[in-house]
Amino acid sequence: MKTIQLEPKHLVIVSNILKKYGVTAHVFGSRTKNTAKIFSDLDLCLKVNYDKSTVRKLQAPRAHLSA
Repeated sequence: MKTIQLEPKHLVIVSNILKKYGVTAHVFGSRTKNTAKIFSDLDLCLKVNYDKSTVRKLQAPRAHLSA
């Protein structure tokens, strides 16, 4: 596991939120590269379950824009 440049109390808060909603996440960005500043955000890529109809709904507006 990578080290995350985050105060322990903030890591507990984020972990509790993810657990509450049953979501797993991948952390990326400056907080994993040890280049974060005091007010840097926490970049998360959330892994969630979804079905094909959700993907179709998300793609529909994009198809409309390219026409």
